[in-house]
Amino acid sequence: MKIKKFLCVTLTLAILMSIGSFSTQASGILSISYSVDGGTNFIPLTGFGVGTYEYSVDLADNIPYVILSATADDGTITYKVVDDYDSTKYRHGGFRYQPFNSSSQTQYTLEREADNGMIPIKNEIATGKVVYTASDSNISTYSITFKSKQPRITAFTQSSDFTDGSVTFIGGGAVANDNGTILDSSASADRMYALANVSSALVGSSMFVLPWNSMSYETSTAVTEKDCEFFSFVADTDCTVTVLLAQPADPLSEYAGWTCVNSGTQADGITSMVSPRNKNNYTNTDYFAMAYKWICGNAERNAYRTASPGINGGELTNDTHVKAGVKLTYAYSKNFSAGEKIRIFNPGCMTTDETTALMPVMVQWNNTDEIAEPQGLEISYSADNETYTNIPLSSFVSSVVTIVLPANTYQVYVNVQIPDDHSVFIGERNEVFSKSTLLGSFGVSGLNSGSSNQYEMEQEVAPTTPAPLKLETGRVTVKYRAPGQTTDTLYKIRFQSQQPRLTAFSRKLTNVGSNKINVISGAAVNNDNKSILDTNVNSQNRMWTLANVSKAFENASLIMLPWTNALNNANDVATYPNFVDFKADTDCTVYVLLDRPAAPSSVYATDWTCVNNGIIPERLQGTDRYNIPRNVNNFSETDYFAMGYKWVTNDSTGNTTGNNIYRMDNPGVFGSMSGSDHVKGVALFSYVYAKDFKAEELVSIVNPGSMDPEVETSSLMPVMVKWHLPEPTVTVTDLSASSTSNKTSVTATNIVVKSSPNQTCDYEAIAAIYSDSTCNELIDVAVGRFTEGETTLTFNNADYGEDAYVQFFVWKLDALEPRTDKTSRLLSAILN
Repeated sequence: MKIKKFLCVTLTLAILMSIGSFSTQASGILSISYSVDGGTNFIPLTGFGVGTYEYSVDLADNIPYVILSATADDGTITYKVVDDYDSTKYRHGGFRYQPFNSSSQTQYTLEREADNGMIPIKNEIATGKVVYTASDSNISTYSITFKSKQPRITAFTQSSDFTDGSVTFIGGGAVANDNGTILDSSASADRMYALANVSSALVGSSMFVLPWNSMSYETSTAVTEKDCEFFSFVADTDCTVTVLLAQPADPLSEYAGWTCVNSGTQADGITSMVSPRNKNNYTNTDYFAMAYKWICGNAERNAYRTASPGINGGELTNDTHVKAGVKLTYAYSKNFSAGEKIRIFNPGCMTTDETTALMPVMVQWNNTDEIAEPQGLEISYSADNETYTNIPLSSFVSSVVTIVLPANTYQVYVNVQIPDDHSVFIGERNEVFSKSTLLGSFGVSGLNSGSSNQYEMEQEVAPTTPAPLKLETGRVTVKYRAPGQTTDTLYKIRFQSQQPRLTAFSRKLTNVGSNKINVISGAAVNNDNKSILDTNVNSQNRMWTLANVSKAFENASLIMLPWTNALNNANDVATYPNFVDFKADTDCTVYVLLDRPAAPSSVYATDWTCVNNGIIPERLQGTDRYNIPRNVNNFSETDYFAMGYKWVTNDSTGNTTGNNIYRMDNPGVFGSMSGSDHVKGVALFSYVYAKDFKAEELVSIVNPGSMDPEVETSSLMPVMVKWHLPEPTVTVTDLSASSTSNKTSVTATNIVVKSSPNQTCDYEAIAAIYSDSTCNELIDVAVGRFTEGETTLTFNNADYGEDAYVQFFVWKLDALEPRTDKTSRLLSAILN
């Protein structure tokens, strides 16, 4: 009987294998990524999708610039940069203390070509643009706003004796080779000096901008008061301040006590104004810059600064493009500690010659808060909980380490090795989002503030607990404390992975107030109490979240509805028959979960498949459901079930612990709950409707027709999307065999290609021995579990004859799907 069974399997396998191989579908025509380490590693733009043109990226702290990179199947790509301008006066926190003059503002906000895709982060914000010109000349512009907190000024005072004009501070990477670093805070409308040809050592510095035009007047403070203090400031970070001049400072000035790091040395290759302004790889000086006095033009200010000077070269013509070029070859530097008062004085060399008043004051930040590398501490990560990759501790520098994982990674494990007697906390958190109108499987409408507070909660996870990647992002924080320490050292890791995305999305509740509907992509559904069900919860209210989810739903994406408003306004099927339509780039199964049957006339009852018709897991049928750990999900009664808990989010003291007081502490991850202290209500989603959809097929989520305005749980309607990724493919690269006195073993060496690193090869391996090369007469079969790399199967016989052939198959038996072509060898030829 066994031989007949496997003859049938072999025949089925042979038929199926003749159908052909599997294929995947290509994605969009353009990809965008960015680098925060000078171009060594590039991070895919989170949420990038065709049809979406505006993005926002929150970077780690202290990133002075990013480099953009994009690819396309055809056409051309260029990059542009626009600096941010804000007219607010006297803002501390690393920004300007006086606004620019209106003419300076025009210069400062100039849109220009980005030098090698470099986008400097000035005043903690910058906008980079990727301009894609297709082969048919159609132009698409993708705008990305980058934000990064920078070292900041904590105090600033402009001396009352310095009356020539206002001083402006540009934080972040103010100094860059993109002709956007202006040198006058109160310029007139005609001409403007700007930095160019800056030494690479100075690129990324912050800068104080002085009113040079006013400083060269005969009656100016700078000309008449040679020992005047211009301004003073205090910073929150150690720094090196460098003052650049076109002539030497007076030997009796304050700068006699500073270090002269350039005393007139000309940079190599700078001979005239026709030199490309972005050259900065000088071998003979680390402290040099050029100042070009651009002609702004008549019809449009900045006409020549924008076009003719170019970015990567091109000739500049006197009196047409440039009025003057000044070499800043004298540089004075001094180191200062955080909190130390830094005083900037008149260098004593100012005259009525305007070039003598060019005085960039640059601040290079010395980030001394690098995390020390404790002996014995190791942090590593894995997508499959088997193969771990170490993260060097030296890569953690007061910021978040970003690790880009292969596509379709839904969860990641973080493991920590610590010395004896040391303690560690591993916290996993969602990254809150507030974006609007973003396709690519992200928030289509921003979360309400209360929902945001819930969504971004951090909670402890065990090293063996996977952290889900939601919205293509996962965040893990390791808090480490050695004996004797009173504070934790933080190691923050952000994981990114591109996942299946939406290609179209349309909300239908357009007349309902607060009609936010969100898509949480990636592994939105997990037993971690962070799969919230309402996009519009009030910050003082309570929140429904998923719990006790069946394993079949884990790592599914989730569509969030505004359940409170749906209950109050959208329960009328005639008025609101449809909630949302969408399309996706990947095949999927969509599940709609309810706590009661859908109306018999609804599409769920007529066109969808009911995969759970009210079955409740036995352990959840009692009244004391609050005390059941919410991560129990190994239900044998049904594969499709979930529970909703209505958490109490604040106590009598108000908004403690970010509106999550009970969700954060008492419920814990593995703990228990009690009644109305922690949980206000329970919903049992025991009616589940499913339907399969192809990529780009329209999916309509309609009104189930069963909402009851008197029962709030009737509008709780989790919509889950389980993506159909291609199964791993197996290629057998070699067959070998060995024998003993009574056994024969066959080993298949194989290569596995996965659609997701989280996939497992849950396959059977079959080896069949035939009497000869025709493989018509089956004489023995061995079956076992398939293992990646090598699979060995054993036969209880040592002699099959010289003509025997062996065939090896990999088979997914529960679905009757072959996973590899059959591989045949003459048995005697492969025996060791």
